Amino acid sequence: MRHNLLVCSLLDLTAIAVFSAGYWVDAAGLMALGIILFAAGLGFCLARFRCPCCHRYVGIIGYRPGRFCSRCGALLEDPEDDERP
Repeated sequence: MRHNLLVCSLLDLTAIAVFSAGYWVDAAGLMALGIILFAAGLGFCLARFRCPCCHRYVGIIGYRPGRFCSRCGALLEDPEDDERP
């Protein structure tokens, strides 16, 4: 789960930086790349933060170990968290 959150954050921060750079140097290509990166980050978040049972989007804030899905009641655990000491 931490890896997913890191990827979402990095994509969105990179998108903001690229878009801002494109805005300040008046480069439409950089601004378009920033929009594409932001859309990719949003799509990644929508795809990864889902309930393992009903596949409903639970969001970044709702997807924490020890929490339950509001729709089906399944435990929201990530296999990555079980492997760490």
